[in-house]
Amino acid sequence: MHMSHNTSDRGDDLEPSPRMAGYFRESMIRLYAYYLAEHRGFAPGHEVEDWLTAERQLQTIESAWP
Repeated sequence: MHMSHNTSDRGDDLEPSPRMAGYFRESMIRLYAYYLAEHRGFAPGHEVEDWLTAERQLQTIESAWP
């Protein structure tokens, strides 16, 4: 069975819902915080610092978007 992909059914608005955008943003922060922790060898006691650093980095990236 062939299913066509009719883009007119999707509409022109491809913006994510606010809930999905929030989920995506939090996922990006989690991922970057994980990489920060990994870089330090997962030494305990830096979880909040990693999270805040990841948030700041994402804010920097977001502010550069048009």
